Amino acid sequence: MFIFLGLFILSWMVYTVFYFRLKKELVFLLKMMTSLLLFLFAFLAVFESRNSDYSRFIIVGLGMGILGDLFLGLQRLDRKRKHLHLALGIASFSLGHIFYSFAFQRYAGLPFYVYLPLAVIILLLSLVFIRKQKLNFGKAKKFSYAYLFISSVFLTFAFGTFYSGINPVSIFVAFGAVSFAASDFLLSFLYFQSVRRYRILKYANIILYYLGQVLLSATVLLI
Repeated sequence: MFIFLGLFILSWMVYTVFYFRLKKELVFLLKMMTSLLLFLFAFLAVFESRNSDYSRFIIVGLGMGILGDLFLGLQRLDRKRKHLHLALGIASFSLGHIFYSFAFQRYAGLPFYVYLPLAVIILLLSLVFIRKQKLNFGKAKKFSYAYLFISSVFLTFAFGTFYSGINPVSIFVAFGAVSFAASDFLLSFLYFQSVRRYRILKYANIILYYLGQVLLSATVLLI
């Protein structure tokens, strides 16, 4: 199990360092290998988990993330259908966030109506920020707004795990969710706005994304 974790970390480093140095086809393969190695670690960790219900939701959420990586990666390879791949990628990550949120809710035990008002507040603040930054979602506007709401619920549920106490699980969940959300935040600028420091933002996006995913995956062992 931990062999796959070590291989994931190595692949993550190689993918990050060589993102702008290799052909996009090789970069795509590196990304998929990195995501698959993390999934294999998490999948084997499920058998060691003391909470199979929580773990199953996490592993499905991670699996949807692999699909999201696949579709977003195909954007660079199949430019004729880039809008379709983007929509499918957003849909996959949205489903992943929903499964993650179910896992967090079952762990914390708080009812949904406690979280939803906070999620709406996060959503409204995000919409104000988007308007000020003039992000142009184009044809992906509806999908992006739906994902934004689901991400708001995801973040709210993640911090809701502190209801069960401050412990390694809740800390990993909270930091993992924040890292994931921060990577999405950077990705929105990379996709929907012209930025000057593209490389720096992309490196930060990759680091934050996989940091979030590995922290969430690790909770399967900690719970």
